[in-house]
Amino acid sequence: MMNLIIKNEIEYIKKFSEAIESENYIKFTDESIPDMYSHNFILLQRNLSDDEIKKVVTAQIETYKRENKNYLNVEFNYELNEDTYIDERANQINYIYMTIDTGKYHLLKENSYCQIKEAITEEILKDGALIDIEVNNDDEDDFAIRRCNRKQEVYRHRNGVRFFVCYNDNMPVGMCELFIGDKIAKIEEFDVLKKYQRKGIGTAIIRHLLKICNDAGISRAYVVTSIDDSAKEMYQKCGFKEVGYKKDLYYQFDKFDI
Repeated sequence: MMNLIIKNEIEYIKKFSEAIESENYIKFTDESIPDMYSHNFILLQRNLSDDEIKKVVTAQIETYKRENKNYLNVEFNYELNEDTYIDERANQINYIYMTIDTGKYHLLKENSYCQIKEAITEEILKDGALIDIEVNNDDEDDFAIRRCNRKQEVYRHRNGVRFFVCYNDNMPVGMCELFIGDKIAKIEEFDVLKKYQRKGIGTAIIRHLLKICNDAGISRAYVVTSIDDSAKEMYQKCGFKEVGYKKDLYYQFDKFDI
């Protein structure tokens, strides 16, 4: 299962970023928004030894510093052993992969107040952008707007990343991405405005996307969520099960003498 998920993850990121593959890692770069670490990172391949991990990370730190980059993000799409080398200078972020049988969509409750629309018009895209900026605008700079604009650029190209907006009494209240790959689908960018949470709207969105996948012959879907994310509980209630782990090592160069 994890091999299928990782393959799909790589194809999903390629919709936003350029990918350069080497023997030990894949380097993803999105020049249109270089400060978005989820589009600009190094993905380490499986089964690297401690020495190999150390060598790759050290070399990339030096490369990024020469290029005047502000940070380096390194991802491991697998669970690390406790004795595996981890640089303590890096900020560690832990995620889990959760998956579900799409045929279970019929077990989830519908919400009669919800209307879920795919963003195939500028009007729906604009409604989704308003939600995106509101739920992600926790910084003083304009990053949330630039991030939203970058995402919307990909949605407009309709290259496999589909975007949906949920309306409650004609008001846009939720959003979600769906990427259907080879035999598996990814649910991403899932958000409901705070004042509309715990009203069954999130469940209705998940149900809608799972039905789309099931109707398309895709039997499994997955999400990636932080171990501490409150959304984890909602996914569990919908029937998602943990199947794997991901760790990010985030190096902020101006905070350490790296």
